Amino acid sequence: QARYYLLLLEKEGMVQRSPLRRGMATYWFLKGEMQAGQNCSSTT
Repeated sequence: QARYYLLLLEKEGMVQRSPLRRGMATYWFLKGEMQAGQNCSSTT
């Protein structure tokens, strides 16, 4: 989900247009990756 969202942002040009949005996108991306990793660990 996070990767798809990040790709979508880049596709829309929003990420490249604004450094702040790029930072936020990266933040949410990393946050999502960490949550996904925790979820995988807890379920396994």
